[in-house]
Amino acid sequence: MASEQLRFDTGRVCLDLLATVGSRLSEHPVERLNGPDRLHAWFTGTGLLPADQPIAIGPDWFAQVDRVRTLLHRIVQDTVHGRTVPVSRVRALNELAGQTPPIPRLRTDARTVRLREPVTLAGLLSLVARDAIELLSGSERQYLRECAGGDCDLVYLDHSRGRRRRWCSSRVCGNRERVANYRERLG
Repeated sequence: MASEQLRFDTGRVCLDLLATVGSRLSEHPVERLNGPDRLHAWFTGTGLLPADQPIAIGPDWFAQVDRVRTLLHRIVQDTVHGRTVPVSRVRALNELAGQTPPIPRLRTDARTVRLREPVTLAGLLSLVARDAIELLSGSERQYLRECAGGDCDLVYLDHSRGRRRRWCSSRVCGNRERVANYRERLG
């Protein structure tokens, strides 16, 4: 189903993690990380994990990823809406970023990378937290936008000409809004 596809179009890894929940504002949010294969696909889709590197996804990984995703969602929403981010959230993000990230190793072909084993969830989430810190403390922060789609609260970076982008995806939310507007004019 198209609505369950993983999305990597927000402009940052940390925002792509937020996009793993679809229709968050509706009664029935869509969980896109609904199994070990999907979690592996997300890590490889973001480039945090080489596509051919297997990892042993533990049973507690989903709960940990969800906690980090919820933390990032709250921090990003506070930022986008001009609210002060609570100190407890900032500390939690800094603690995540302080974990040891995976160590990249150049393969013998001198063209590809493999991460030194074992790859831990804490290490991978450290990279996501570091990306969030870089985004929130850097110049790209000014380009954060929230989708104008009715049941979408996805946040993305607006690097469009004139910075007038309204939707996370013109193809998804934009099309949905245009169809709704057209139907409203007809009926």
